[in-house]
Amino acid sequence: MCWKVATLSAAIESFDFGPVFLAPVVAGVVGDALYRRLRPSADRPWAMRAWAAAVPAVMWLAYFALLATSRTVGWTVELWAGVTVMSAIAGFGLAVCVAPPAVPPLFAAD
Repeated sequence: MCWKVATLSAAIESFDFGPVFLAPVVAGVVGDALYRRLRPSADRPWAMRAWAAAVPAVMWLAYFALLATSRTVGWTVELWAGVTVMSAIAGFGLAVCVAPPAVPPLFAAD
């Protein structure tokens, strides 16, 4: 699904950004491989959090790597690395919202 949106977005720009529209495809393939390896679920919250953090990080790293092959990125390393890290943090945070950690009871039952 995301590759369709990326391709249509690239078509609007007449594919001037080179192979950047392949970044969601790369992220999808890596995400599927990680999903099969980690098997994230509500029973395995750390696997879910790792997967949810890795997929957006791979997406943006692939985007900036493919952008650098066709033209200059134009951003400093700190800026594009920050975008990548912040997307991973956002994915991790969303995974915590989906499968929150167990909360211990406030009072022990007598």
